[in-house]
Amino acid sequence: MMRPHSLYHFLWIWILVVAGQQIACLQAETTTTNAPPEHVQESGFRQLSRAYRESGKLLLVYGADDSLSMQAYASICQQLANESSRIRVKLWRADLLPEDSLIGCPLMLLGTPTGNPWIKRFEDKLPLELTEGGFSFHHQTYESEADVFHLSFYPHPLQDSLPLGIVTGTNDQAILAHLNTLPGSRRSRWGNLWPRWGFQVFQKGKRLVMGAFEDDWSIGEKQYWNFAQGETPLATTEHFQIYDHRANLTRSECARLEERLERGYTTVQEFLGGDEAELVIQYHAYGSSELMGLMKNQQTQGYVELAKGEAHVIESKVYANNIVEPQNHLMLRHRLGTPQLMVLETGLCNLLTEKWQKYGALYWAARLAESNDALPLEELCANQPPEGSSYLVRGAMAAAFVQFLIDSWGKEKFLEHYQNWSPSAKELKRMESDWHNYLTNLTATFPQKRRTSEKVSYYRGMTFAHEGYNIHNGYGSTMGQESLEKIASLNANSIAIVPYSGTREVYKPVPFRLNQWAGGENDAAVVASFHMARDLGMQTLLKPQIWFPGAWPGEVEMKSEADWKAFFQHYRRWIRHYALLAEIHEMDMFCVGVEFAKATIQHPEAWRRLIQDMRHLYQGPITYAANWGEEFEKLAFGDELDVIGVDNYYPLSKRDSPSDKVLEDGFNEVKKTLKKVYQRYKKPIIFTEVGFRSIEAPWKQPHEEANGAKFSAEDQARCYRVILEGIQGEEWCKGMFWWKWPSYMDYGSRRSRSFSPCGKEAQHILKTAYAKLK
Repeated sequence: MMRPHSLYHFLWIWILVVAGQQIACLQAETTTTNAPPEHVQESGFRQLSRAYRESGKLLLVYGADDSLSMQAYASICQQLANESSRIRVKLWRADLLPEDSLIGCPLMLLGTPTGNPWIKRFEDKLPLELTEGGFSFHHQTYESEADVFHLSFYPHPLQDSLPLGIVTGTNDQAILAHLNTLPGSRRSRWGNLWPRWGFQVFQKGKRLVMGAFEDDWSIGEKQYWNFAQGETPLATTEHFQIYDHRANLTRSECARLEERLERGYTTVQEFLGGDEAELVIQYHAYGSSELMGLMKNQQTQGYVELAKGEAHVIESKVYANNIVEPQNHLMLRHRLGTPQLMVLETGLCNLLTEKWQKYGALYWAARLAESNDALPLEELCANQPPEGSSYLVRGAMAAAFVQFLIDSWGKEKFLEHYQNWSPSAKELKRMESDWHNYLTNLTATFPQKRRTSEKVSYYRGMTFAHEGYNIHNGYGSTMGQESLEKIASLNANSIAIVPYSGTREVYKPVPFRLNQWAGGENDAAVVASFHMARDLGMQTLLKPQIWFPGAWPGEVEMKSEADWKAFFQHYRRWIRHYALLAEIHEMDMFCVGVEFAKATIQHPEAWRRLIQDMRHLYQGPITYAANWGEEFEKLAFGDELDVIGVDNYYPLSKRDSPSDKVLEDGFNEVKKTLKKVYQRYKKPIIFTEVGFRSIEAPWKQPHEEANGAKFSAEDQARCYRVILEGIQGEEWCKGMFWWKWPSYMDYGSRRSRSFSPCGKEAQHILKTAYAKLK
């Protein structure tokens, strides 16, 4: 049984879900006070953030140009101090603070340079220059009274081993407004006073610049974003103003986008008929999910801000043949108003999108009907969908329902009823039979488009783990791209991408959340990483997993058959979303489940039916990741799989100091066990996971946490060598995915005892062995 991401994974999930913040509070990180091992090099940022946590205190110094602003600062500072649960905050007015009080404590300065003279006093030690009308930073001058500079975790001018933070500008009201509207929810405001970014510039709540410092405190260009680009329209058409936010649209690409948008606009208008009301849509095109996330704290293929008349869409090669037109929502709302039944708006929007998710919404509705995943009308028409509902599933089914109504009523009656129709449960029940007949006919009208998938002969794989839980260092990020390039350089030809959900409930059925928050393993970030890997010549196994804090999937066991039925309904609702996502983007392999040991042993037929149904959604090879031991050895539905997966954490030896021969003999015994399953089904086997921590004697219990064990890169490397040499020539094995490689390279160096081989001896062994394995 594995321990994915250890405790950090759940802590980040919990913080992001409950607090809803973009950048997790630094105080929610580990509270260990032990310095890292000598071989681990800390960046300047990490040194200061660790010093901040270890100090357990903060001096918050504020100042203002007038008494009313001073009172406002005092009030905000007191609120911030009350919100801090682990840091003791001491408040001082700048004009009353003696200099010797600045020593020995992390420092945060708030206010203008005139209202808080300590900012001016430390100017020569700061990365910005104060000017008469504003400030200059990184070759850019800011002179608007609305501009605010936010610095965090910079060396304290009087004691550089401690951090300094500053929030300043030329106008107290702008600074106070910024403090009152720090990014994230009010509950998370304290953490955003000390964001994980080194610097940010805001104007009226809009982030203009953000980035991080290099270890020498210079400004790192790889993590420097200037969002001022795209503030003026790149192009204007009859109905659209197009803004380019680093989508870097060429003239021909922009022309094609203009034509597509106007063609879509015409399609909607022709459907609606009548006189056209004037509407000009602000269309914001983003070059990546990372950029959209950093600018808007949203990571999705497309969405609208109805009140502003804005559509925000990722326009990149990732979605070149996969279209959503969120601006349809703006047009429908403008012309028809808000319907009482929101499924009508969603459905009509998607129905009128020519290539919705590549093949059109009705095509995907037909696939869902074939897989026994058509939504009953009562669920589909609920304005508050059940927890765990998929926007892909609901989007396709909503479009089919709208077409069903148009076919049944005619377009004129549909438009007449659009705004006010609110059917009763009885009315929906009467329609149910006709609805299912319609879906049956839909499957014949839209037969499955057969695709061919390129298969690799041997998976030289690595699990690509979303470690940062921030937009800039997780899936789909520039740092993630660099990490994938490193994986490819190890002669790897495949990766596993692992989007998580989580729950504490092991013994009762509960819905599984589809996590789509910015900075998490959301769909846009997953899809971006998939395309990055494909561009590097690597294939992708999509391997969704459920994370149970303090437990593991193999402990899931319901108390009654009714509960088991509900469990599988919840799980199916969750996993079908990813099967559909994998098919829409033609990912290379799909894993239908991970380590549900008791659920698979006790209810193999439920899994068999699930796999059979998922084949109507996903056409590529399907695997299941069975836990090593009883689950794998008793797997009852291996005949339904294309590839049998095993999370291979079988121990190699019980000894503390075995010879290489003893470890090799141990793996030979493991191979005998694995071969028995192969001989039963005659299906290839892959290690959907295999890994060892860089600790002493990891061969004894490979799946366990470090539990205080000492660091040992050598012992980890010995295990890698035994597996990689011992697996050569074994025809039954078609590859492996090592657990695990971080989504940003810096993570590996500071998680020294982790499973990752990143930067360790095991990395070099892996590279050499993968060059030989075919």
